[in-house]
Amino acid sequence: MLFRKNSYNVRTLLVNFYAMIDTILNAIKGLFGGSSDGSSSSSGGYSDDPFDASSRFGYVSDISQVVNDVSSEMESFSDYYKKGEYYDALGELENDLSEWVTEMIADLEDSEPHEDVSNDLTLRDAALNYLKKFQAEIPNLVAATKAAEAGNKDQADKMLDEFNAKEVAWTNEWNDILVAFCEKHHVPEQDPFMAG
Repeated sequence: MLFRKNSYNVRTLLVNFYAMIDTILNAIKGLFGGSSDGSSSSSGGYSDDPFDASSRFGYVSDISQVVNDVSSEMESFSDYYKKGEYYDALGELENDLSEWVTEMIADLEDSEPHEDVSNDLTLRDAALNYLKKFQAEIPNLVAATKAAEAGNKDQADKMLDEFNAKEVAWTNEWNDILVAFCEKHHVPEQDPFMAG
């Protein structure tokens, strides 16, 4: 079971984000039957050339990392929240995290199509969708933190539980698109030049 069903706490939020990272890595590793040479099939118009395969791998890795980085950006907020340092938690949400998400969205929107994946923007658009959904929830996280600060823990827990459920749905959607994209474009499980 990917996500544990229990009452919400901030640790659960982090567990979900880290589970997302593990799922992404395991999905990529399992696409080609556990092959270790990092090369892709020449079927479907995709070359076995290691430079092309490395380019495809790099493209997917770069976009995936943006989604994965959400968990890292949430760590400071979660640490402050768990310690009851709500003023600092709000600062993380309203300043650092909000600015980071805005910058990442702008970077993705400005990114160019990649010819080694046939200029397919599906994965980029999926990452944008994920980040925009997360961005839209920041005001709700702020409201939940303010509720906790005011002593309304039940209300805060309910709001954070709702966020957690939404995040699970986004993660599942992202994972499905990632796996399909890697299969379609014969993305190797690892960079051919980094294979042992």
